[in-house]
Amino acid sequence: MRYGNSVGIVSSLMYFVLSQTIGAAGIFSAAAATSTIFEVSLEASSILIGIAGTMYTALGGLRSVVWADSVQALIMAASPVVILAKILYDSRHSTVPLRSLADLNVTSYIFRTDM
Repeated sequence: MRYGNSVGIVSSLMYFVLSQTIGAAGIFSAAAATSTIFEVSLEASSILIGIAGTMYTALGGLRSVVWADSVQALIMAASPVVILAKILYDSRHSTVPLRSLADLNVTSYIFRTDM
């Protein structure tokens, strides 16, 4: 190996820990949204999302995961274009009067931790 065996082991461990952290953050964020929408506990929602993801991968295989990631990439690439088009359309065809930013009170949303 170019840098030695110890560098390979340390980088593998770092990759494993970071991958698990990213996966946990993804499951938690999806569970937080699901538990808010359907008014179920966060723990139950996390477990169900984890089981659903595991079953999807196990039954569909890696090919289904690659297809899902490809569709997600297309959606993520198209979303900013759609948002900009909506903003441009609404700025030219607005029938509802726009509110000023002075009316916006963001202090009730900042650092809000209750779900």
